[in-house]
Amino acid sequence: MSYRATALLALSGLASFSNAKPISYSSSYSNYGHSMTSASSHYSTSASSYQSFPTQVSSSKNLLLSNGFPNLSTSALTDVNNAAHGTLSNATGKPTFSANDLTNFQLVAFNEFFEVAFFTSLLTNITTNVPGFEIPAHLNATYILDTLIAVQAQEELHAINANNKLPVPLKTCEYKFPTKDFNSAIALAATFTDVVLGTLQDIATIFAGDNAGVVRGVAATIGQEGEQNGFYRSLQGKIPSAQPFLTASARDFAFSALNQAFVVPGSCDISGIPLKVFGVLTLETPNVGLGDQTISLSFDASGYKGGNNYEDLEFVLISGQNVPIVQDLKNVKREGDKVTFDAEFLQQTDLLFGLTLGAVVEKGGALASVDDVAGAAVFGPALIEVA
Repeated sequence: MSYRATALLALSGLASFSNAKPISYSSSYSNYGHSMTSASSHYSTSASSYQSFPTQVSSSKNLLLSNGFPNLSTSALTDVNNAAHGTLSNATGKPTFSANDLTNFQLVAFNEFFEVAFFTSLLTNITTNVPGFEIPAHLNATYILDTLIAVQAQEELHAINANNKLPVPLKTCEYKFPTKDFNSAIALAATFTDVVLGTLQDIATIFAGDNAGVVRGVAATIGQEGEQNGFYRSLQGKIPSAQPFLTASARDFAFSALNQAFVVPGSCDISGIPLKVFGVLTLETPNVGLGDQTISLSFDASGYKGGNNYEDLEFVLISGQNVPIVQDLKNVKREGDKVTFDAEFLQQTDLLFGLTLGAVVEKGGALASVDDVAGAAVFGPALIEVA
């Protein structure tokens, strides 16, 4: 999170938390707001209503956190359940899954490992007083900490639930988080939760084809992630619900975004996950706001098989549950391997609120759905959040 010693959370090996200390909260629990009269950069040991969250990363490659996650003992799982305000499902489901079903579980576990790492790092930066991660004074710090500790535990359960379905469970990676302070961390949490909400739609659709019984659990997770995102949006001064129908995504877009932005290359083996990692599509326009506008994007063309011929490429926007918006690349320029181009982002005309996905695709195929776009994508996704 902060580019100090906590910048990389080395979840597959030794910890990079060299200046982070274990947090030991008092067993004397308090009501929201009562243990802290003001939100400052220093927190008393009674700041949270819950148990200590696991800040230490194990030295074993098979253990992510000091509580043993993702391989929790019975007592550790009980602690996580208490912090998460609930338990893993004890319902019995289909004993075998298709290859496509298993890919769903792989992606969910891969993503949830990242989320556990993110919230552990965020909590550690807040509670060890890393500069920039002070909770703003106008917010109730106790309430924020209680919420984030619950979210961290809930994400642990999400990860375990998916990973336990796999015949060969995934191992964790090393992660990087491009945030410099509390506000940017919350904004990032909102963005990747938006992507999760869109991708779980894709996962539910796939499960519905041959394992409909799993869809109930996916729907429960969608609801839980939606509750989270309303919290993150509210902290940013936005209304909790961004759109009437949230933006759809596809598994390949989520897998690409995770590997492009958060996973340290080579820190874990992803060869057994049969999903694509597209080329990076960078949004060059900072702070996309309200109103129709032109945005700029870029990609690295060094590995592009089309050479300097960009007339065979299109730019696509995906918003809500609408048909993708397709347009030509405008004002294309190349300097070295970097290609920049402009595109129309008609925020007011098309009512583009919340998350909009952008992708550069090859021309020639029908682009009637997000799955069509993912199938034709070369670069992406660009994650566009209206400020």
